[in-house]
Amino acid sequence: MNASQFQSDCRNAFRFLEDHYKCSIVQPPPDERLPEWLRGLELHYQNTTTEIIIHFEPLDAVPVIHIRRRGADRNSHSLGVLLLVKDPGLHSLTSKKAGHPLRDPTVMLELYAHALRTAGDDVLRGDFTIFPKLDEMRMALNQKRLQGG
Repeated sequence: MNASQFQSDCRNAFRFLEDHYKCSIVQPPPDERLPEWLRGLELHYQNTTTEIIIHFEPLDAVPVIHIRRRGADRNSHSLGVLLLVKDPGLHSLTSKKAGHPLRDPTVMLELYAHALRTAGDDVLRGDFTIFPKLDEMRMALNQKRLQGG
């Protein structure tokens, strides 16, 4: 997936962020350290409270979504962790590791957009009360990885 297609697919899949959550697209500054073929594979949405970062990992050919409180707190949470806490059924539908065949990145962006809209309404509206549970889940997952699980 090239940068132009990624940007277009993101805008199509995540249009609801602009329409329903008053988000605007904020282009991150280009990272001159990156090779040309890796530039433009990130898109940021933000409203007055929340920032959503959508990044395409070209080596794994998967999009990655992170959500964070806008402002001083730069701690972000992945969409995967949000889904594990709030809607594990949606997590299994969006996870390549759940035995699903590799999906087309465009289809994955659409699935992730649906999952974010379904499970992330509170965070997208500025209610971050779920964040301590997301921190706990992330720490538990990291501990499990360190133990080889």
